[in-house]
Amino acid sequence: MLSQLALPDPVALLDPDTGELVDLADAPYALIAQTLDDVDDLRRRLTSYRAALADEVMSRMDDAASWTVHAGVFVMTSNSPTTVEYDAPALWSALQTLAEQGRFGQAAIDRAVSQRVEFKVRANGITALRKLGPDVAQLIDAHGTTVDRQRSVRIARDL
Repeated sequence: MLSQLALPDPVALLDPDTGELVDLADAPYALIAQTLDDVDDLRRRLTSYRAALADEVMSRMDDAASWTVHAGVFVMTSNSPTTVEYDAPALWSALQTLAEQGRFGQAAIDRAVSQRVEFKVRANGITALRKLGPDVAQLIDAHGTTVDRQRSVRIARDL
């Protein structure tokens, strides 16, 4: 089973020349880079493998018109192959017309179609505003919070 794939714990790397495990703290960058590349390749292949399995399951579900399957200790679920998408602004406007005719109230429309306003801060705009003076920069800083973010390492072959 793939879930039983043996991985060294704590993390260690396999030296391709000797076959020996190398402690991560002692591994040269080249070995770490090669291992990252190998892991990325494995991830891509596993993603493709999983997609093929999922496609088969969904094909069988579609044939049976059942999107929940009990298989031993597992329950596999999927959504149906089609869904309805609405032109939300047009629907909201059409429902408003019916509400104005007294067919139902605004609360019914609000439960059916929600409006969302989203603010997005753009770094280049903030940078430009900061240049307008220390008072503007101070105001901007008062509305920002430094947070830790999840980081990753990209790897590419240096040709």
